[in-house]
Amino acid sequence: MHGSFLGQHPCHDLDVAVFFDDRLAEEAILDLTMELTVTLTCKLHIPVDVCPLNQANTGFRYHVTKGVLLISRDEEETYDFIEKTWRDYLDFQPLARQVLKDLIDK
Repeated sequence: MHGSFLGQHPCHDLDVAVFFDDRLAEEAILDLTMELTVTLTCKLHIPVDVCPLNQANTGFRYHVTKGVLLISRDEEETYDFIEKTWRDYLDFQPLARQVLKDLIDK
């Protein structure tokens, strides 16, 4: 769980990120994402935004890993994912900052 729901501001929706089994086809991941979105929205009576982490960019994955972990079926895989995400993000961050600085300076 991540996003505004965890903050101090009134929430408008619940953001849930899910890491699906890597063996699933992209179409199956899309179907499961839609099914989870509808099911959770109906059960919780608030809008739910389910985002698959499998194809997410590094910045989004990093942001999500700073949220609250609700369920993990494989803790070792979860920690491997978090470690890889943070490593990728921290490796990329200096370059991203420099590019933004260069754009601002133009």
